[in-house]
Amino acid sequence: MSVPILLPYGFVGVYGEGLSIGMTGLTTTDTTNRFATIYFIGDGMDMGMVGSSILFKSKDEVCRLTWDSYPYPVIPADKIIGTETFL
Repeated sequence: MSVPILLPYGFVGVYGEGLSIGMTGLTTTDTTNRFATIYFIGDGMDMGMVGSSILFKSKDEVCRLTWDSYPYPVIPADKIIGTETFL
């Protein structure tokens, strides 16, 4: 089940607080950088983004939602530093 909120275009919600290690094993040494999986996206955005593992700076969160006792940071999509690729 998805988080019950509609975000405006240009924002993404990620699952959890993020980690210093991505799904591919890639790591970041900057403690403000986090890897997380996109869980929900803004209205009218490409649904193909959902499920992507992204890298972002935690300071770029505009808010943090909590649903079913779990955090979902919301960040502007243009603040995504990178998307992990699986080779």
